[in-house]
Amino acid sequence: MGYRLTCVFWFIFSVWGMCAQSLKFEHYNDASGISHNSVRHIVQDNEGFLWFGTFSGLNRFDGYEFKSYTSVSPSVNTIPNDDITALEFNKETNQLWIGTRNGLTLLNLNTYKFKVFLPEANNAWSLPDKEIRSVHIDSFKRVWVGTKDQGLFLYDSKEESFSKIPIEGFVYVKEIFEDSKGRLWIGSYGDVGIARISLDNLGSIVQIKQYSLSVENEASPYINFIYEDR
Repeated sequence: MGYRLTCVFWFIFSVWGMCAQSLKFEHYNDASGISHNSVRHIVQDNEGFLWFGTFSGLNRFDGYEFKSYTSVSPSVNTIPNDDITALEFNKETNQLWIGTRNGLTLLNLNTYKFKVFLPEANNAWSLPDKEIRSVHIDSFKRVWVGTKDQGLFLYDSKEESFSKIPIEGFVYVKEIFEDSKGRLWIGSYGDVGIARISLDNLGSIVQIKQYSLSVENEASPYINFIYEDR
């Protein structure tokens, strides 16, 4: 029995060792064709393409080469700003939502046409802030948008309108996360901390609860990311 167990353990560790030795990383940078070396966001679309949001442009990678989309691209059909602050893919509609410092952009991957949402002076239902900080598509396939100076908004695709979600003190919305129970967690900075939005089975808001965040030696805690330990 001892001999058999020794053989089994030797085999397992031998296989593990071979797998560990075969692990290989490829390094890509601006010399490889990506528009900038600082990458903020990565998503994958239905065709398997990887999309990278950088400090200077949007990039699509097919496994071999990069295609860049920037505000100075020859085509007028492009992004309005190169600093990509948010990136979210809707697999149901095959659309890519792109947050920038100068507008929220929707890229239809069926046509590769860009649509830009900016503040409109005479439209109360337009997005009032051009600086986007976060985008999230919830389990009801609705789009939530966090801005730099105006708080959190919910997009109505049929009306193409944005409704403000009132959360006291939440002006700068950096993170939007949905947990396993369908609750949305909103991250800001400073004393306001974190808010939890509970929805009913139709997606209507039933409760908004706020939590203060205290970090030692940090006067204004900054929420970059929220994750759930499952």
